[in-house]
Amino acid sequence: MTLPGGDPANDDRWEGMVRSMNPVRRPGVVIVTVAALVFLGVTAVAGGGAMLLGRTPPDAWLDGVPMISSWTVPGLILTAGFGVGALTTAYGVVRRPRWRLLRPVEVAVGEHWSWLATILLGLGLTMWIALEVVYLPQTSLLQVVYAGVGIVLLVLSLHPRLRDGLADRPSPMAGRELSSVPSGPGRRRSPGEDSEHRREHDHGRYAGREGARDGRENGT
Repeated sequence: MTLPGGDPANDDRWEGMVRSMNPVRRPGVVIVTVAALVFLGVTAVAGGGAMLLGRTPPDAWLDGVPMISSWTVPGLILTAGFGVGALTTAYGVVRRPRWRLLRPVEVAVGEHWSWLATILLGLGLTMWIALEVVYLPQTSLLQVVYAGVGIVLLVLSLHPRLRDGLADRPSPMAGRELSSVPSGPGRRRSPGEDSEHRREHDHGRYAGREGARDGRENGT
């Protein structure tokens, strides 16, 4: 948000200061969602990073997996997709940043982009675990845990309190953009306003000169 004639950086700091002075009490569903996202993000970065460093299950486990011949691809998906993706989404749920690149997504779904990201992470994690159960020769308790995390994210993303908190609404400072615009002579004009003001001023001077000349002619 940028106030007319203002510095965008200063306006962003002002909005952040206003939010800090008026803290929002977050519903429990938001707290649980953020906790699940952080848990997924931290553990996925750790697990994916270990795979990329060579700490992997036996390569024979991939024999029955189509199009996957090494643990590099699963490691990248865990690290970048589930790890960084979940941590970024947790930040989005908490702070609700407005990023221009993701604005079309918010307009399309009518919610903050982190709401859709939460759904995609929950759906993707559930499908990931299902594929592991189908193709890998062994199962573990961790698969049950992460399947539960995926289902929890999907369920919480549909909760009315979470959707209401992430609804695509104007910035709380939006009303200030109009109410705080100065109306006096000291207000900085936009280029269009400045040009119009000069035309009106010149017209007024011309009309004044014409009126004075007519007065002198009538007087004589």
